Amino acid sequence: MRFVLQTYIDHKFDFGTVYGRLRPRWYADFRKLQDTFRTREARDKQMRDHALDRAGSVIRLADPLLLPRRIWDLWSNRVLPSWFLLDSDISIPAVVSHSWVDLGDRQHVTTPVNGYEWRVPIPKDTTLDRVRVELLNFGLQYVWLDALCLRQFDDSKPKMDNLTKAEHELDVPIIGGLYSRNRVNGICVTYFSALGRPFHVGDLSSRRHWFNRAWTLQEAKDNTIIGGLTPTSPFPPSSGGSMPQLGDYHANINMFYAILDAVTSGAFFRPSTNALYILENMRRRYAEQEVDKVAGLAYTLNSKVFPVYKKNYSALPPDNEWSRLVYAMEARFRGDLLFMYPSPGKYPRILWRPSWTQVSDRATPLPRINGARLSEEVAYESRRGLYMYKGYRLSGCVVKGLGNANPQGCCRTGTIQIIHNKISYSFTVTAHHQFPIPQGTYDLIGNMGKAKFDPGFMYWVVGRAVGDNFRKFSVLRMEVKDDRDRLQASGLASVQWVVLD
Repeated sequence: MRFVLQTYIDHKFDFGTVYGRLRPRWYADFRKLQDTFRTREARDKQMRDHALDRAGSVIRLADPLLLPRRIWDLWSNRVLPSWFLLDSDISIPAVVSHSWVDLGDRQHVTTPVNGYEWRVPIPKDTTLDRVRVELLNFGLQYVWLDALCLRQFDDSKPKMDNLTKAEHELDVPIIGGLYSRNRVNGICVTYFSALGRPFHVGDLSSRRHWFNRAWTLQEAKDNTIIGGLTPTSPFPPSSGGSMPQLGDYHANINMFYAILDAVTSGAFFRPSTNALYILENMRRRYAEQEVDKVAGLAYTLNSKVFPVYKKNYSALPPDNEWSRLVYAMEARFRGDLLFMYPSPGKYPRILWRPSWTQVSDRATPLPRINGARLSEEVAYESRRGLYMYKGYRLSGCVVKGLGNANPQGCCRTGTIQIIHNKISYSFTVTAHHQFPIPQGTYDLIGNMGKAKFDPGFMYWVVGRAVGDNFRKFSVLRMEVKDDRDRLQASGLASVQWVVLD
């Protein structure tokens, strides 16, 4: 013990740092402790050195649920390397979610909590001590807070910029994984009114509000405790008037969603839905750079590939990063883009899905389709670099009645007609958008109905086939079950693979 303590004295560690490092190991064999620490540190370094596959201009994470580099130990009030505290198979005890205030409302605090390594940005009207006291009152011991655990750029230490950039390259892409529902073994403490501030509904039109920030989309979890609640908060902490306890799961869940519904009229993002619903929630949010919105979607769309977060990341064209995210996202989300986005893409040979410019265009509302989950997969064939879909295919269909937008913005009803063996078939269809489909002859590809939750519709992509290639023009759906059954029984539609242009 004397040898270990002398080592820390020689390194000029303060008492808080020594206490944080030794408390979890106080009853361990001190003769082996230094060797144990050296082994764990070397293993952590090796894991981070091999965490990134630097193929081309994307980062591929070997483990998208990589442990954070640092953890805030509330008992010792020190930020410690995670390898001191956590094994690779242990979940993160708790995380903190908050939005950042404007630069003019921030102070940059020099603190022994992070060993004075960088100045910590927090709102001017709060303190780290206030945050720590509240987290301790929630019964927490270890938490991850970005301002403390993620190295920040510090104008007073320009020589550290290269180290900060190097850490961000790995640490920023894994942030979404820290809030992942299956990763956080505990809670997410959410400060809706900025870090350490008392909770209030606030100005929902502010670009800095928690509900309006791009990065907080991936932080919205139902295992949330509301930070900053006081007896005078507009939403009482619980029916008994006391602060909710960590174990009071159902009370916290109900309060969380009550707040979300009250301040957003029920329009707030909730997970496990279709891609257009996720994109609609991101497009109305704000970020320092437009490309940050693309990066903020990676975990929500179940991606395994993440943008390179380098010095020039903010200057990268969002459409380029969006193309990489489409490649990396879960195949069923690509299916949503194919079957639900109402118009062709912006670029030739990428007509089957929207560009980022189209996604982010607030003047063109994305269709709301009752949270339908199609689970239709658009496959990527890496050998030829092609996107492909296997589904029903109809040729030579005449589409009628959908050439004009509805002045009230409502769904429009039309028909498709098919002549097969001199017999004419007619089916009722609906456009759940206002993009015009002029009367004419088209080819259609339809979904296979793979969803466990059957939305009751059959979705069709309207376009033109050129051999095995298909060029999208718009989308519609068949809502009458009898029509759907009659179409499938008639043999008019064959199941084929198509290459998506």
